[in-house]
Formats: sequence, C-alpha cells, structure tokens
Amino acid sequence: MTTSRVCVLIADLPVVASSLRQTLPLDQVDVFEAYTFDEATRLAERRYPKICIIGYHFDEMRPYRLVQHVRGMDWATDAHILVIRALPLRQPASEEEALRKAYVSIGANDYLTLYNDIDHQQQLGPLRQAVQRRISAE
Repeated sequence: MTTSRVCVLIADLPVVASSLRQTLPLDQVDVFEAYTFDEATRLAERRYPKICIIGYHFDEMRPYRLVQHVRGMDWATDAHILVIRALPLRQPASEEEALRKAYVSIGANDYLTLYNDIDHQQQLGPLRQAVQRRISAE
C-alpha cells in the first residue's frame, strides 16, 4: 500500500530551516524551504502544503504576513500552520503566551517555542509531535 507524502513548507532563516528539516520524518514528507516572503508564497501557491512551519524570525520578524496569506487561500482551510521561535529573543519568556495567542488569533494552529538551541533534539520534540499528528490525520 502506498501512502501519500505530505507537503511541508518551512519558511525561516536558512540556518533554522536546515535544522528543522532534519527533525521531520523525511520518509513521509516532501519538504520545501523558503527564505523570503515572495519565495514562500510562490511555493505555497504551487505546492499546497498541508503543513507550514513559519519561523518567528522569518520575513524580518513579520511572519504574520505569511500566516495571513496562507490562511486566505482557498486550498489552505485544512493546512496546519505552526509558528515557531527557535532563536533567542530579548523579551521576557512571559511574553511567549501572548505571542502564541496573537498568532492563533490570525490563523496559526499553534506557536511553539523551541528555546534557544535548535540542535538539541529534546527541545524539538513538540515540533516533531505536531507534524506527526498532522501526518497521521491525512
């Protein structure tokens, strides 16, 4: 039995996107990376990703533009959008919940904090779990 591969779009800084790619079940997904807003929208409009992983630092710290753009597409009603923060911030950790609520309110399914060390496998567990849940739903 052949299972359909899930299309994943990672929109983030190159160093983060590369690390995030390595955490995904590459035998079950097709991953496309975008480093600019224009590149991300072109890929989304051509590939119809079921999972969009958008970095908080993407698009000069304006990932909300891509969240809103993807959510506005007819095909994206069931797309799973994750906004992630995988690089340090200068703001207090207490503001993370406010960020999560803000991104969910504009269409993201969730906002995950992957702390400050994206290479630490345990910290990437929440991302892996979110992607695996979406793949299982297909």
